[in-house]
Amino acid sequence: MTNTKTETVFLEHGPIRVTDKYLTTRFKDEALAPIQSVQIGRDPLWMAGIMGLGLVLFANRFGDLLFWHEQMMLVGAGVLAALAGYCVASLQIGQHMQERTVLWAPLWTVVAVRKAISQAKHASNDNSAAIIISEPAE
Repeated sequence: MTNTKTETVFLEHGPIRVTDKYLTTRFKDEALAPIQSVQIGRDPLWMAGIMGLGLVLFANRFGDLLFWHEQMMLVGAGVLAALAGYCVASLQIGQHMQERTVLWAPLWTVVAVRKAISQAKHASNDNSAAIIISEPAE
């Protein structure tokens, strides 16, 4: 957390910056004052898990028709898909009557941004008790 003359910076990670008033990403600027909820979405985890399981089951079911290196390649692709899905998360911000995704990034970056938004909201005096910061589902 650094202080400048006009704003307090809680996180600065590449193009992502969280100050006491704004969340700035590469494509969007979002005011923190109207934010009512912050969630971490894990949709890629489920999609990649299903895709990885499908590849592993395909290699198992048609194993008698595939060479061993083809089976291992399918299993490896399934494991890589599941691992990639685990590492990707989305940051969803809710305001009055709407919720939208503002950031897709690695899980550790999204967790750090959520923590910085929480610190920024609690540091400000404007309605900090009304924000809901949900813990990431694992």
